[in-house]
Order: sequence, then structure tokens, then C-alpha cells
Amino acid sequence: MGDVTNISLKPSNAVWGSQEVSKITYAPDVAGSLNSTYWTFQVLTAAGATTDYYVWHNINSAGVDPTPGGTGIEVAGATSATAATLQAAAVSAINTEAGEMFAKADPDDTTILYVMNTQTGAVTATADGDTATLVFAQTQAGSEDDLGLLDGDIEFSPVEDAVDITAHQKGTQIIDQFRTGKNCEITMTLKETDVPNLKIMFGAASGGAEVTPGGGTEVIGWGESKRFTSMLADARKMVFHPIQNSSSDLTEDFAFWKAYPKPGSMVFSGENASTVSVTFTCYPFDKIADTVNLWCIGDHTQNLLK
Repeated sequence: MGDVTNISLKPSNAVWGSQEVSKITYAPDVAGSLNSTYWTFQVLTAAGATTDYYVWHNINSAGVDPTPGGTGIEVAGATSATAATLQAAAVSAINTEAGEMFAKADPDDTTILYVMNTQTGAVTATADGDTATLVFAQTQAGSEDDLGLLDGDIEFSPVEDAVDITAHQKGTQIIDQFRTGKNCEITMTLKETDVPNLKIMFGAASGGAEVTPGGGTEVIGWGESKRFTSMLADARKMVFHPIQNSSSDLTEDFAFWKAYPKPGSMVFSGENASTVSVTFTCYPFDKIADTVNLWCIGDHTQNLLK
């Protein structure tokens, strides 16, 4: 028998953003050259506050905490420690001491680590303090936009592609199928169509741009400027959070790591509210565990890095 308690209405808020991700390439210590040097990163908490951290190096117990401001994380190592050794020590220290920030070693290069905020939103980019030899690159900037009131339902369409396996002896009978890919799309209709919201959908993220002429005011629109460029580069994380759940209850959240908007029809009316229909195409996020790198249900702020 079924259970009526399994039936639910789930109106949800839709938030589209991205987590700040940075790549740090470590260098070896040379006779204590990294002693007392540091680099910095900023963490965004679930409450929306920011916390500054710095990672400092204590080589052969001869280092001195540089105290540049923020919370210090010590990375200890021997004199002339290799880049791989220091990278591993940094990953361990950050994951132990920095709340709402994850560090992960690059599986293909033992000198590289990535740090990623658990929360979407803009933060100060990870940067060098005074090491001079470590290399820093922001691979994904943080951002967050609430898509506001929606018209009608949110629809999620997962698709698994497959190749049919047949055999001469079996004729056209399908005897198996091999998976070749998984895809998903999200469709919704936005009901708040003021200029700031249109800028989110039709601006830089969806292939358009903003232009401010000299002495003039900003306009947004579509043009040819992004032809032959990557859509994945402009994709962001989409999260649907049921409004009946508290902000800290993420058990029923749907999170799509890389969602790219493709605006459809826009309705202008003197009788009905103006709306914009949007279809989001979802792509895999290569930093997330392969089993859930398209989307997941539950606490998406956990360390799901692979």
C-alpha cells in the first residue's frame, strides 16, 4: 500500500550562483626559503558572512607566524621539503582548520591543490602573500543571484543516452544497451522581469553583454561577441531549496553544479504579468565526484570533491 505522507507540495526558491575555486601550485622549500611566508583566502559562511584566512609556512620549526590579519593556518615542513610534501600538508591543514572551505589535491599533479568555498557568492580571490614562488589562479569566481518569483512549475528532465546492442543471430532484438552519456535540462518561467533580473538572464552569463557608451548609461543585450566560446565557462550552480525547510535544512535541496541559461520567449502584456521562460542545460563539474557531478539531492555543501 502507498503512504499519503510521501505526497508533497514543494514550492522552492531558485538560486543561481557559483563557488569560488582557486588553483595553487606549490614550489619546494630551498634551504628555508618559505619560512614565515604566507598566502590568503576568504571563506563565505552559510549566514553570508566572510572570514579571512592565511596559510603560513613553518619550516624546520624556525618559522614565525606573520600575522597579516585573519585566522592563521600553519603548514609545517622540513628544510628543503618538496612541493608535493608541502602541498599535502596544506591540504590536510586547510581541511582541518578552515570551516566551509575545502582543499583537494590534484589527482594528476602532486604539486597542485584546489580550494573551493562550500557556499555560492563573491569573495576575495585567493592570492599570494609573500611566498614569491607559489603560483595562484582563480578557476571559478564566486557569485550568487536569487531568481525571484517564478510563474508555474519548475521542471527537471534527466536523460540517459544509450547505444542499442544487437546481434546477427538475434535479428533486431535489443539484447543490451551501453550507456553513452547523461544529460539534464531545467525549465522555468521567471515572473520578475525588471532590468536587474533581465540582466542576469540576458547579460554576460547567457551569451549577451553589458555596454556603457562614453558619457552614456548601461544597456544590456545579445550580440555576436561570444560566438564560438564555451558555454560551460559561463555555467553556474543552480540550487532549488523547498521553502518549507529552514535555511539550514538542505536534505531536500536539488543542486545542479553547472547550469547554463538559454532564455526563451518573453511575454509583454497589458493584462498579464510579463514573464521570461528559461531552459537551463546542465553540464558535469569535473572537480566533483563522478557519481554526482551533474546534480545531487541533499546537503550539497559537503566535501564532494573527487
